[in-house]
Amino acid sequence: MILQYTMYCIPPRTIALCRSSLLAGLCCLAALGCSETTPRSAATGGAANGRNDNAVRLFQQGQEAARNGDTLRAEQYLSLALEAGFDQRKILPLMLKVCLQSSRLRSALDHAEPYLLQHPEDRTLRYLVATIYSSLGQIEEARLNLEELLRSDIKNADAHYLLGILEMKTAPGDAADHLHAYLSLAPEGIRSAEVKSWLIEIEVRAANALHDVEPIRRSANVVDKHSLDRLQPLNDEVGNGAIGEPDTTNSGWKTAQP
Repeated sequence: MILQYTMYCIPPRTIALCRSSLLAGLCCLAALGCSETTPRSAATGGAANGRNDNAVRLFQQGQEAARNGDTLRAEQYLSLALEAGFDQRKILPLMLKVCLQSSRLRSALDHAEPYLLQHPEDRTLRYLVATIYSSLGQIEEARLNLEELLRSDIKNADAHYLLGILEMKTAPGDAADHLHAYLSLAPEGIRSAEVKSWLIEIEVRAANALHDVEPIRRSANVVDKHSLDRLQPLNDEVGNGAIGEPDTTNSGWKTAQP
């Protein structure tokens, strides 16, 4: 298992979906320019003039550590490469990858969020940050990032998908809207079958909720009828003068005089 998750507030099936989205986010790192075998010429271009050799050496050591599965050491080398002047844009994808592969989600956020503040237009990174938050159980933070993403790109099918999943428990109507949007934008997408099953589940839950109201109403009517039946003998006694009129002085009943 690649990732560990905070279970708080996330149903098990939703956790599995968050994992799926986060792993998809790892694939998106390629779109950010991540490469484990960056040529030396490209790497050299990412460092400042007087510090090229040291920055490149540290970056390549980070790459080597990542290839060997030593993700903690890889993160350390890559952090040193950044301090030595290596281009953050070029180093960030690999940095995030090694953090996520070893379940260090907080560390991934520590690296991603400062860059995202400087580059709010980076939609791929924002989606990845949202998936990390959702995996940590920080649903509100995930929602805010997804909503921000949709404000700049309303046709982002992945954002609609993940937001729909996160809204399933608290706002099923909104969830259905987002899931329908996903199907409209990506009818043949890799998640289309899954989304259709979610929509059916939402409809079934809504139908069951409506059906559950009728038994409650019928039960309430039965209770009311039984209550009236129990009160009937008392009404008869009052009508026959056996109990008498209400005593307004002591809130009791006067006994009828023979």
